[in-house]
Amino acid sequence: MLSLSLAGHDRLFGVTHGPDGSFYAVGQISNDISATADYAMLVAKLDENGEPDPSFGNGGIVVANVAVGGGANEIARGIVLQSDGKIVIAGTAETNPGAAVPQGLDTDIVALRFTAAGVLDTTFGTMGIATVDLNDGLPNAANTNLSARDDMWSLSTYGNGDDRLVIHGSARGYEAGGATRDDADFVLVRLTAAGGVDNTFSTDGVVWLDLVNGTTHGGASARAANILEDGSIVAAGYLSSTVLGAQTQQPVIYKVDENGNFDGDFADADPWLDDGVWHGYAVPAPFRAEAYGAAVQSDGSLVTMGYGPTPADPTGMGSTDWVSFRFSEDGVQDTSYGTNGASYVDAGGFGDNGRFVMVLSDDRVLGVGVGRATATERDAMIAILTPDGDLDPSFGDGDGFKLFDTGGDGDHFWAAALSPDETHVAVVGIAGATTTGINDDDAVLYYLPIE
Repeated sequence: MLSLSLAGHDRLFGVTHGPDGSFYAVGQISNDISATADYAMLVAKLDENGEPDPSFGNGGIVVANVAVGGGANEIARGIVLQSDGKIVIAGTAETNPGAAVPQGLDTDIVALRFTAAGVLDTTFGTMGIATVDLNDGLPNAANTNLSARDDMWSLSTYGNGDDRLVIHGSARGYEAGGATRDDADFVLVRLTAAGGVDNTFSTDGVVWLDLVNGTTHGGASARAANILEDGSIVAAGYLSSTVLGAQTQQPVIYKVDENGNFDGDFADADPWLDDGVWHGYAVPAPFRAEAYGAAVQSDGSLVTMGYGPTPADPTGMGSTDWVSFRFSEDGVQDTSYGTNGASYVDAGGFGDNGRFVMVLSDDRVLGVGVGRATATERDAMIAILTPDGDLDPSFGDGDGFKLFDTGGDGDHFWAAALSPDETHVAVVGIAGATTTGINDDDAVLYYLPIE
């Protein structure tokens, strides 16, 4: 556990492995827990023993307050290492924190680069920060908040010396003729290695995916995107729409080639007419479901993890379970996976939420998130599924999952990274802790063997 701000929140949302057994983790930090606290981005480097590395930043920690005077909307979720050892993080930050509400709540997608010593690299973007302002958020009727702000969820790099960056997020889309939009679209943004918008990707460096075509439905919730070996990109998320008639929440998986063109051979038989996009019910309506990522198995199959109502209560009025689906590399749902195409994880009959998915070297599926063994306490949770979607009896106490009480009743895991030798996994998240009488969140990192 890392209590980095004694009176404020510190949370980790992303992790990657560094050289010599070290770890880099990214998230957010605040000086206090008030509703008006000014949040900043946080990068930590830990050695192989989990201790802050004093050669990095200030005692192993770098705090970057991109939007000074802003609020909790400043957050970093993604982190990668480029081939020269420099560290790039990405997230969102307030566009103009000094503006009055609601305009002061608008956010942009930002990426920052640091040297191996934790110093902001001014050769990246503009003085170390690349800002992507896709559109303004839209004020609500009461003029107290903004919807469809620019939002970031995942950051990837191509690797093998190709240090270009891919960001997956969402933003309020553009409507032909200038009509008002109140929903968000999925966006893939590619940056050059130096933080400039890569105009060789799509037409202007940005791929837009609009699945509701208008002004009356809930917006896109973008989650993780993965770069495949051929340079194509598979992105996942979810959204509420009326594709099959009844409005409910459905997973979204889409694929573009290296140039940002939708793959015409992907998902050409799902309910959404445009090829390149899988959008429909993964299980029969009225069941809702989410997808927090689409990880790749050795045969090219794509495995998701998210959550939805327990099968015993498909309307979602009761508890939720983790739910995982599998699709072929061509975007066809695999109904042999799990039970009739879906695999569920239920910690104890209460609400559980899957937040991240990765595929291990033996094609087993690892997910992290939160689980409830009781009605009142949330614990961080890890689950491992067999390659075909059954709970792996070799993990946990024979039931395929394990709960971690990291200090409070609001514990949560958010991301994981496999070690280079594929024997361990680093997992990061949040512990709802109590420090000097103040309930705040502390950052946690676990390093666990894969059995």
